[in-house]
Amino acid sequence: MNPAKPEPEPTGLPGLRTWGAVYWFVTGVFAVVLALLIALTRMFS
Repeated sequence: MNPAKPEPEPTGLPGLRTWGAVYWFVTGVFAVVLALLIALTRMFS
């Protein structure tokens, strides 16, 4: 028996239709902010 895959729950966001996309977007934004904080800290210390 091969059970059918459940449909992904929609997020309601216009550009990010699946929760996996939302998680990747949040992780990417976090990485960019972290890189900027590290760069600014090194630049002004």
